[in-house]
Amino acid sequence: MLPTENPVRTPVWRAVLFHLVRLGLLGFCFAAYSLLADYLPDSWFGPAWVRYVFAGMCAALLGIGLFYLLRSPPVRDLLGPEAAPVQPAQPVQPAQPAVDAAPRPGAPSVQQIIDAGRARLLADLRDGVRGDLRLRGWSQVIGDSSPPGAVGTAYGLRLVQALDVRDPAVDLAQIVGSVLDMQLPGGGWAARSQRGNIARPEMTAFVLPALVRAGLDTATRTSLVARLEELADLDADPGMSITTVLAVTLAALAELAPSSPRVAELSGALARGARTVGGSAPMVGWGRWLQGRSALGDEPVVTQTARVVVALDRVERLNPDRSGRRAELIEAALRWLRSTVDFEVWDEKISRRYGEETDLVVTGHFTAAWVARALLAAGGEDDVPALRRAVRAVLDSQRGGVWRRARTGSEPIWMMYQGIVALRGYALRNHPWPP
Repeated sequence: MLPTENPVRTPVWRAVLFHLVRLGLLGFCFAAYSLLADYLPDSWFGPAWVRYVFAGMCAALLGIGLFYLLRSPPVRDLLGPEAAPVQPAQPVQPAQPAVDAAPRPGAPSVQQIIDAGRARLLADLRDGVRGDLRLRGWSQVIGDSSPPGAVGTAYGLRLVQALDVRDPAVDLAQIVGSVLDMQLPGGGWAARSQRGNIARPEMTAFVLPALVRAGLDTATRTSLVARLEELADLDADPGMSITTVLAVTLAALAELAPSSPRVAELSGALARGARTVGGSAPMVGWGRWLQGRSALGDEPVVTQTARVVVALDRVERLNPDRSGRRAELIEAALRWLRSTVDFEVWDEKISRRYGEETDLVVTGHFTAAWVARALLAAGGEDDVPALRRAVRAVLDSQRGGVWRRARTGSEPIWMMYQGIVALRGYALRNHPWPP
């Protein structure tokens, strides 16, 4: 059972200020009307009534603009966040290791976040048309007007399981069928922004496990796993030299085909791509590239390192490395992640040459969630302070069960999935809440 917490109510001053601003909107519009009607030059108008019509229209437009400004998420969050209901008191948790910052009072419980996220996910389930295809699923951004896409629907299917969604509107067979219909010739998937009808390993590797977990039939699974193994060729696709591409593909094959020769090949390539990080104890990290000219001078990156730890840990659990090298790399990477305070949400541009042009895909990284997932997957008791820092950063951008990007104000479904997985994993370990 997930832990609950006693959130405090919204401060009175915020609620009073929000309502005063709303009431003051009418007064502001009337004042603007009066000023325009009294002080605009007579030479601007013919008949006198035109002055008053013009002043009224300007005041109305000003009022509409202010009204929508007040409804914008940043202003609503500043002036009047919704008060969370008060829950019954919970038993006191056993003492836990101290962390470097005090818990924030009033944070919603994980169960409340999951309940809100479940409602938002169901509300965002959509139908759409692409060419001759009738589709059902999700987009990559909560609340936008795009038709369902393969990657967005794969995130939605993963969230259905993570949030334990049980609703007649979620017809898994229909949704899985929509994703299968979006395949490229020869099998597999690519992002909408990619050129040509060429499936990409990282897109196929992300979509396929979601379909399998949702009940993909055995024959289709077998053929698509074989297609993924074909795409995951280190020599044929230059994109396989990119750490993110390799980590996503390895994680999928370790889950779907752990005995595949590709698992050993990809995990070996990741191990060779580790870079030493300075420190008193041996530490390693991974940059954006594993090999090639772009890898020269490429510094380790927190997000890529966390992704690799999650992928290598999955392989290690299924097929331990007898030499102990893989376990050593994971532990050395965890040492570096324990010290990080870099929780930036950022976009990585993954590019390949396509003829004379560039084939570009933008991949978003929720760094705090990936660090939390790495520490939850492979860490131990020594990692609790670092884990709480990462989970605290995950919680900070959560609003009503979804996660909002500070830079754009959008609510990507990939942030929602990563955030839910991190918070749920943290809660199941029975660590103190709020973090």
